[in-house]
Amino acid sequence: MPFDAVLLIRHMPFKGYMRESRYEHGKKITQQEQELIEKIRSLAPERAAEVEDFVDFLRHRTEDRGLVRAAAKFSEAAFRKVWDNPEDAVYDQL
Repeated sequence: MPFDAVLLIRHMPFKGYMRESRYEHGKKITQQEQELIEKIRSLAPERAAEVEDFVDFLRHRTEDRGLVRAAAKFSEAAFRKVWDNPEDAVYDQL
């Protein structure tokens, strides 16, 4: 993320020190986000690329889980017709 995409707002001194708020695309950046940005910037480019790959992996894993849940929910009605029968009632008690 290029630094020029981040808006830095300096607030009036509060108890003797200057406070700063960082905004990116109109959204305030949390302290945790700022610390992550600083850590990533301190990495060698190939390590930063690994971090990006890992973040993409986490995002896709979350999306994939959502798709699996949606597919299972969507197919419940069809499977209910097959599973809800007297012959398979014994399995309902397991």
